Parts: sequence; structure tokens; C-alpha cells
Amino acid sequence: MSLPVALVAGRGYVVPAGYIGSRLAVVSGIDLTQVGAPGVTAIYTTPAGYTAIYTAAFMEITASSAPTTPATGGLGIAAGESDVFTPVALTGVLAVADLWAFLSNGKARTGPAGSTISYGNDVAADAALTGRLHLFGFLF
Repeated sequence: MSLPVALVAGRGYVVPAGYIGSRLAVVSGIDLTQVGAPGVTAIYTTPAGYTAIYTAAFMEITASSAPTTPATGGLGIAAGESDVFTPVALTGVLAVADLWAFLSNGKARTGPAGSTISYGNDVAADAALTGRLHLFGFLF
């Protein structure tokens, strides 16, 4: 049996169609050289009356000054931005159009109504690096 596939963000990543759900948000201008509070960017607030299941996020580089050290970042609802997608070094994601995929491969975290998922850097890139985050999931 073969599954239908979908091209993700026009970058050549193939996943089973429907697996990642709908794009819930796109946030541009994420500074990957900041840590702590300046390195936290709110991405999406679950609407009243819904619960969100987050399945994937894609960090796309939109501006780069050729850093050699990648940012380390994650996504979460709780402070620390790590309870949805654990922080990981975005290895190899250093140039414009590079893409990092955060994928849910097991236990998923839900976002209750009114909760906000944020992206946060734990380690900063060592030269100017800016990203656009695409967040995917389901609302029920």
C-alpha cells in the first residue's frame, strides 16, 4: 500500500499527505541570534473553544550573514519552550532557504484554548540569522 504524499513548503521534504494537518501560523522575522527573553517569539494562540495538537514546525532561513554555529531552539507552551518540540541544534541550517523540520514522532502535546506556543533559542547563532516559522497541527 502506498500513501499519498505532499511536498512541504516547496523545499522537497515529502511526508504522508494529511499527517501534519493544517498550517496554523507563519511568523517571520525570528532572530536566531538572541537567547533568553529576547530569543522567545510567540507563534500561535489556540482559539477559544478549541484544543490544538501540534504535529510539525518548519524553521526556514530568510536572511543570513554566514554563521558557523547554528542556533539551538525548541517550541513549547511552558516557559523554556521545550514541552512541544525539544530544543535541538539546527545543524546545517545556516543559509537562506535552509529548512529545519521539527516533527512529532510519538507523544504529542496539546495546546488548550487560550494557550500560546512560542519558539525559543537556547543557544544563539554566531552571526546574523533570521528565520520564518511555519507551524502545523489540528484543532478539535
